[in-house]
Amino acid sequence: MSGASDTASPQALQHDAGPALAPDETLPRSRATGNHKGHRRRTRLSRLWRPVQHAMEYLCLRVCVTLAAWMPRQAWLWCGARLGDLGHALRVYRRVVRKNMECVGLWSPEEQRRITRELYRNTGRYAAEFLRPSATPPPARIQGEETLRQQYCGGRGGIVLFAHMGNWEVLPGLLRRAGHTASVVAKPMANPLVDAWLQRRRELAGVAFALPEAALRHCLRAIRGQSLVSLAIDQYPGRRGTPCPFLGRVTRTVRTSAGLAVHTECPVTGVYALLGPDGVYQVSIEVVPTPAAVPGTDRVNATLEAHNAVISAWVVAHPEHWFGWFHRRFKDLVEY
Repeated sequence: MSGASDTASPQALQHDAGPALAPDETLPRSRATGNHKGHRRRTRLSRLWRPVQHAMEYLCLRVCVTLAAWMPRQAWLWCGARLGDLGHALRVYRRVVRKNMECVGLWSPEEQRRITRELYRNTGRYAAEFLRPSATPPPARIQGEETLRQQYCGGRGGIVLFAHMGNWEVLPGLLRRAGHTASVVAKPMANPLVDAWLQRRRELAGVAFALPEAALRHCLRAIRGQSLVSLAIDQYPGRRGTPCPFLGRVTRTVRTSAGLAVHTECPVTGVYALLGPDGVYQVSIEVVPTPAAVPGTDRVNATLEAHNAVISAWVVAHPEHWFGWFHRRFKDLVEY
């Protein structure tokens, strides 16, 4: 590993994670005011209802986990696909998906409808898989395992670039089975009961997680300790993101992966896992290039473009497996 990793600090990398908000870039304030009686009443009711809602969500989760443990895997995945069909019929997030696909403009209306139907079914399957007991990883065929071994030979630290593509939750377990441990940067769930369950599940799988606010320090420590860190950059990061091409459109993207790759000179590998018709995951591993330094250019921006280009290629090749269609990814361009 280059000596640059020894001098980089979280403060130095903070700029590469995204510029701070300028005074004129502050988000618009809500029109609702705390002095309005109706607003205060709704806020109070919402605060009282939220624990009940969280408890109900957690109860549904536990019921689904019990059913997943009881039913054969293929039957449970079939149930997940039917749940996806139901979500499609009820038009859950359909407007967001449609606006995203229209913004990208890569497919005809007929193709968009076909992709959308398969997207809902695959999302149901992946959700069903996630709820199954995690004692052993699901069956998988790993393509490019030798690439992973060569990239991180000798215990080198590095970055695993992934996206909300296929089943990203199984990736740490599959990497661990291949002899590599990777920590993941992820936001906590809004429901504290569900989040506690998720953290216990991840701990049992031997996966270390870091919150976004501690991501830079955690990632630097892991890379210097010759470990892998997993980062996803395919969701909208807010006003702190950097404009960068993604799926042919310029929109904001978080710069953490690019900043770390440039400052530490560590290797970057792209990984995703797609569920096949036979119930076996096809895991693809590829080298993600880090552009060389060119005088007069921002190397971090060039690296970020390379990372986005890799993820964009995944989405174009397998659009029905990208969960990001449900996300308001193009807020800079689309009025949702």
